[in-house]
Amino acid sequence: MQSAMQLFSHNECIHSLVVRRFLVQQGIPFEEFDIERSPGAMEALLRLSDSAGHVPVWSVNGLVFMDFDDQVARRIVSEAKGLR
Repeated sequence: MQSAMQLFSHNECIHSLVVRRFLVQQGIPFEEFDIERSPGAMEALLRLSDSAGHVPVWSVNGLVFMDFDDQVARRIVSEAKGLR
């Protein structure tokens, strides 16, 4: 089953690390796709957003968010917790 929360990341991206840690600390289950290591991840990212391959990009039930903003992150987490 696909997780409601998806994170498109890159292993060497500090911003991806920040989002990953935040989700783990909040106890939010998510599926992560490294754009260089996960087969098809870059193509999926480009279909999902116009980020031109910039990460992190995270998605909750089709809503797409880029980068990390504390207010937005908390709203997304609140919505994600409601999905459990």
